[in-house]
Amino acid sequence: MIPKNFKCLDLACGRVCICTRDYIMEQRVNALNKKIKFVEHDEVLPKSSQELSDISLCKYSEYPARECIDRTCNLCGTQNIKDYRMPLFTAFTDSNTNDLLKFHQWETRKETYTNRDGHSKKTTRWMQVEKKTTTQDVITDIAEAMESYTGHIFRANFQNKVQASLIKSLPLDHCLVVMDYSENMTLQPQDEIESAHFPQKQVTVFPIYIVRHASESTEENPVIQKEFLVILSDHLVHNASAVFVFTNQLLIHLRNSPGPSVKVIHRFSDNCATQFEYKDAFSHLFSSSRKV
Repeated sequence: MIPKNFKCLDLACGRVCICTRDYIMEQRVNALNKKIKFVEHDEVLPKSSQELSDISLCKYSEYPARECIDRTCNLCGTQNIKDYRMPLFTAFTDSNTNDLLKFHQWETRKETYTNRDGHSKKTTRWMQVEKKTTTQDVITDIAEAMESYTGHIFRANFQNKVQASLIKSLPLDHCLVVMDYSENMTLQPQDEIESAHFPQKQVTVFPIYIVRHASESTEENPVIQKEFLVILSDHLVHNASAVFVFTNQLLIHLRNSPGPSVKVIHRFSDNCATQFEYKDAFSHLFSSSRKV
């Protein structure tokens, strides 16, 4: 018998390594859009996070103005989101509809546990919790979060456009890579005894997505090939020094792989300071450039 409040994981729709900021914004916007279906109002339509961000900006053709993204423009702002969604709040008030919105978000919670020695320990852990709040509060939270979220999605979209542009016109001696840490993988034996459950060994997983020219590629007939290089390591510290070692393995792979000689590597990653934006990481780039 399965309890009625028990829900099996849908592994086909599972998502990992989700940006916390994106997830919270997504949950709030989806909860708001679901409520819109119950209210007949011509002025209020479901909007995505990107569309709400555009409402808070001045009109643009390709990219928003820098002052709009930095929120220093006097002609636009997140108040536009509140003004656009305010008829929705009024409609709920007039129709006597349940004004509570339900959504989930991840939060850090303090916990106390007892270790093997019987001592009480305090810790903090991330937990997915259900939130219940009014429509007006959700609209206010979305508007406040959009102050910095607009710059966040602009950088993500701009990076994707730059990647697509580079791949479309990638020179013969250039290569594009996207690298980042994945979740550590736990090594589980096929037949495990009961006592071996806790002291399980983990390894670091560092996948690298590579876009380069194939061996038959020419200037007249470019042939782009895409491949993955996945590095496994027992070094569990995720820092700039480990990235330097993994980058050297990438260079060895590129030198030993068939295809045009690579002289320039365009590296894309996330904005983790301790791994890719630290001062050591920039010094490592200089050291690696001499090995290409």
